[in-house]
Amino acid sequence: MSVRQSKRGKEDSGRKKFAITVLKGSALGTVVFFLLLLIFSRVILRFDIDSSLLAVFAFASAALAAFVSGFAAVRPARKKGVPVGALSVLPILIVIAAVSAIASGSLGQNMLIAAAIMLLGGAAGGVSAVNLRRKKSRR
Repeated sequence: MSVRQSKRGKEDSGRKKFAITVLKGSALGTVVFFLLLLIFSRVILRFDIDSSLLAVFAFASAALAAFVSGFAAVRPARKKGVPVGALSVLPILIVIAAVSAIASGSLGQNMLIAAAIMLLGGAAGGVSAVNLRRKKSRR
């Protein structure tokens, strides 16, 4: 086995690990998004909140889920926070766009706003994962 083949194997392994961490972050973000929607829908029904605030709750759910997704995707590697954090949000956006298209028949203006909010939230989660310091144990 040559050195070139050995490096290629390591690169493929690194890409696989990268893809797995991004998908794990995306899966966690998707679960958080739907749990937040469930919680907010319960709050809306319980306190009889006006329907004009539905978009605010949806955007808040999207932003928090994107932050969690970006943080979870970047935390194992602790580098490249902005691109990896934003990349981890793309599968969530695809799921949300598909559900939105099925439910309403088309993607509206709010989907573009949600996409921008989620990309920024994922990037912010990635940056915070990179910059979060580890606790040093004192002995």
